Amino acid sequence: MPKRFEELETGDTFAWKIESEDYPEFNGRYLILTYYYNKNYEESKSKMFRTKITKDYIIPQDVQEIEDLEDLITQCNVFDFAKEEYKEAENVVPDSYGYIYQYTFSIYIDRKTLPKKMQYLGNFSLKDIPNEFYVPEGTRDQESACWKYLEDNLLYDYVLYNQKQFIGYTEEGNKEVYKNAYQNAEVQKFVKVFLQKMRSGEQDNILKKLGIDIENEVPTDDSLTYVGPDDEK
Repeated sequence: MPKRFEELETGDTFAWKIESEDYPEFNGRYLILTYYYNKNYEESKSKMFRTKITKDYIIPQDVQEIEDLEDLITQCNVFDFAKEEYKEAENVVPDSYGYIYQYTFSIYIDRKTLPKKMQYLGNFSLKDIPNEFYVPEGTRDQESACWKYLEDNLLYDYVLYNQKQFIGYTEEGNKEVYKNAYQNAEVQKFVKVFLQKMRSGEQDNILKKLGIDIENEVPTDDSLTYVGPDDEK
């Protein structure tokens, strides 16, 4: 049984009893956390997991009982825009709303040993989740959670997506989601082009177009002024 994070192997599965302040209606049920090794995390202080949730207050006893549990969705993305940004989205089929879904989340590891609440169930080779959209670690679309608010973070996603309470499942909400996704995509394109030009040596011209002339910049009365001690020791 692994006791430290560096001892984890793909398939190590744990039961986490839900004791949520925000979602007390789920208290007593279990989140089933399964660790998955990913090479993108080798130099990271985060670990990647997928989650299932029990229907009752009973911990699953074998691989089939775990397989039968509901996979918890952690993020949804608009397919039309995700496929433009991530090659991982190309072969994923969107649902009737135009969304594709993620099931992974990462936890930042700020301790050496596993939390006491992680009850080890065993190492299982679980089936892949059909039609899963997985984004690379470190992207802005990677879902993350922290130990203290693990239940609340994951149950928030569960209520939104698994239980279909996300506003994007309504007609007007879907339009708003697409509008925001379009605006976000345009911003990302601008930033990408901007950074490419900055790296190519055009930074002075770009900054001048934005009203920033570093060469002729004159200090003003509202400039920041150091007010600390004259001599640092």
